[in-house]
Amino acid sequence: MTGAGDNTGDGRADLVGINDGSDDPCLGSFQFTDSGGLGAFTEIECGWGPYAAARKVAGMGDLDGDGNGDLVAVDTTNGRLRYWFGDGQGGYGRTFTWGSGFAGYELAS
Repeated sequence: MTGAGDNTGDGRADLVGINDGSDDPCLGSFQFTDSGGLGAFTEIECGWGPYAAARKVAGMGDLDGDGNGDLVAVDTTNGRLRYWFGDGQGGYGRTFTWGSGFAGYELAS
């Protein structure tokens, strides 16, 4: 679980995590409510098995300057560092892969 900034555009911070209790782990978010509570887990995308290991996904704020929260993750199968750029509607669109050799690192958020 990591803070992802406001990835839905509602003006409130969101939490993002990977539900790895299945054969196909899914990235999803919990949105904070007006009263400060957490809403239900909303599935964003499945296929996140290589990133389900502890401390391999981090919310990094706005990496590309578009005002949306972005994610960074280490792929445990090949050690590559990947970015996912938030689309401002609760999902992540563009991705970018940068280098390899990161498998031994944990991401601090």
